[in-house]
Amino acid sequence: MTIIGFALAGMLFAIPTAGEIPIAQTFMAAGLGVGPAAALIFTLPVISLPSALMVSRALL
Repeated sequence: MTIIGFALAGMLFAIPTAGEIPIAQTFMAAGLGVGPAAALIFTLPVISLPSALMVSRALL
């Protein structure tokens, strides 16, 4: 459930490339597991709702 939550949270924010690594490291230092951190690393740069909205006209 935590992995799904962090994957959904990662989709809501537009983070520049390589910005997701310090975020995941900070969460892991605070006790977050590897699974949710990996979900953040995969979803933050690739699948962000703000990015999809910005390019939606070009995609349609």
